[in-house]
Amino acid sequence: MTGHAFEVRDSVNGAPSAYPSVQLCRTDYDPNAGWDGAWVSAAEASGTARWDFAAASSATQQAILDWNNENPRDVRPVCGTFAEATSGPQQGQWRSEGLGEGAYWLVETKAPDSQLSPTGLESRAVSGVQRLAAAIPFQVWPDAAGPAAGESMQGHGQLEIGHQSSAYEDRCEPSSPVADRPTACINEGGLFMVVKDPVPTPMPMTGGLWLPVLTGIGALVLAAALSAAAWRRRNLALQPGA
Repeated sequence: MTGHAFEVRDSVNGAPSAYPSVQLCRTDYDPNAGWDGAWVSAAEASGTARWDFAAASSATQQAILDWNNENPRDVRPVCGTFAEATSGPQQGQWRSEGLGEGAYWLVETKAPDSQLSPTGLESRAVSGVQRLAAAIPFQVWPDAAGPAAGESMQGHGQLEIGHQSSAYEDRCEPSSPVADRPTACINEGGLFMVVKDPVPTPMPMTGGLWLPVLTGIGALVLAAALSAAAWRRRNLALQPGA
């Protein structure tokens, strides 16, 4: 499914913030212009003209990475990006790179309105797909190994659905039948979130080209992978001799 829109928001008193996370890139976060590493306040987060996170690459993020490489004793936190892949085999997936550890919410602001064929070469309009009724709480763990047992050990830069250990969702296999999965789950590797939208009626296949939207739901993959792990790899790549 394609054509949907999402926002990653901070968790404020257990609820989603009004605007995208302050840890996503903004032009304010340029260390060459005097940024000291402090995120903007929630009151300042609405300045859409300063957002620099809704593309596959961010000049602000690159400026921070360059600064940290050149100033190893004065590093600044790396802001994140969050954007949809609009072409290629990952079209329709959303990807975040550099989003730091913390508690967040995934908010769908627009339901998908089209479907790609299994080959990815054709697209058709799809009506009746509904936006998620509720925001999805998720956690980004620190890069280091965490203290808990289980698949993620609450570390390794992995993702978790939920904000409380008693409510974390079990990991899932993205290729499993859509009907067998909850609204959102994290793959076994911990770096991909699979989300499904409700569809009021099943859609049939047409001439064998299209997969049906089975059991009244559609599916998409949110590639929130490489959140903290991307910083490790990109930082190492920038170090001479690494």
